[in-house]
This record gives sequence, structure tokens and C-alpha cells, in this order.
Amino acid sequence: MQLPDDAIDLAPEDLALFLLEDVLRARSNGPGWFNYVNVARGLEQQSPERAIAVAEAWAWLIREGLVVPAPDTGWYRASRRGATIKTRDDMQAFVRARLLPRAQMHAAILTASSALFAKGQYDTAVFAAFREIEISVRTAAGLDGTHLGEKLMRTAFNAETGPLCDKSVQISEREALCHLFAGAIGRYRNSTGHRRVNLGAEETVEILMLASHLMRIVDSRPSVSA
Repeated sequence: MQLPDDAIDLAPEDLALFLLEDVLRARSNGPGWFNYVNVARGLEQQSPERAIAVAEAWAWLIREGLVVPAPDTGWYRASRRGATIKTRDDMQAFVRARLLPRAQMHAAILTASSALFAKGQYDTAVFAAFREIEISVRTAAGLDGTHLGEKLMRTAFNAETGPLCDKSVQISEREALCHLFAGAIGRYRNSTGHRRVNLGAEETVEILMLASHLMRIVDSRPSVSA
């Protein structure tokens, strides 16, 4: 097994790529199975610190479903998903994609943003999500293309006349919701559409979850255009 000199300093997901490369090499050059027990024993004799680092990386591969065990103890091979990871960029994309709580996200937001998020294009992923909100609000409210951005939101959710306002709740709540949509579009769609925004992965997840929440509110409103 070829490990980098700084193996003990790498995060498990970074070191995992080197292990996965060996698993894939075994798949292509022999019977296809990789014996982790033999590797671990050899490493333990050479360097206990490196052995621990490799054990952490191996546990990460198993937890993420990138390697699967054979019926015989100690033998593994790459899963179908694991076999698709060939480079550091592939691994980083996989790690990023796992940050998204896909089960909790609105389907339209997931479709618009997940691939961009996996590539690390965070500002573009946010822009795509809020563009979907803008399109959905305009369609549901039956408004034309002259209504854009904050103007669209303040028209669609106007506390008195908005086609998407809920008059069963107090006017203060209607006004607050109008401000929420207008503010979110102004903050997240406009900023990412007009300039580069330095977003991190975790912050982007939070913004996409907000976008999912807003989309579900739109879904809950009777569509004027229906």
C-alpha cells in the first residue's frame, strides 16, 4: 500500500482515497477482493500511528458504503458507488454531496442545486435555488415576466392584495411573510447573481434548506394560474 508521507495528518476522508485506490487496483489486477486485515497487520508492525490513521480512513469508507465485505472475514471490494471515485476531485465531490440533507430538501431545490453543490459551486447553487423560487412564485401568483425579484415577492405576498397571501392569519404575519420572501430573494438571489459570493459548504446547506422551506410555502398556496 502506497501511503503519502503525511498520512497521519490527513483527515479520514482524504486518506480514504488512497485506500480506495488500492481496493480498485485489486479489483482490476486479480480476483477483485482486497484483504484489509493483512494490510492492517503490516501497518501495525511498521507504524502504530499510521495504522490508526488508516483504520480511521477504512472505517470511513465502510460507513459511507464505498467498500463492501465478502462473506469471508477481512476481504472487501469497492461498491458500485466506490468504483466511480477515481480522483481527489471525485472524492471531494462525494464528501460535499453527503453534506446535503437530501431527504429534507424540496425536490425542485434539490434538482436545481445538488449537482452544482457537489462541484463546490456554492454561489451558483444558491442562485439556482432562488431562481426556482422566483419562477414558482410568478407561476403560482399568475404574474407576468415584468415582475422580478423583490417586486415580484412583494406583489405576490402583499398582505392585502397578494394572490399568495393567506388571509386566514393576522395581517402582521402576512406582512412578515412578505418581508421574508422579499428579503430572501434580495439577499440570496440578487447577491449571487451580480457578484461572486464567498460561501462555504455548511452555510450553503443552510441557505438551501431555507430555499426548500420557502418552496414548500409556495406549494401550500392555491395556484392562481391553475
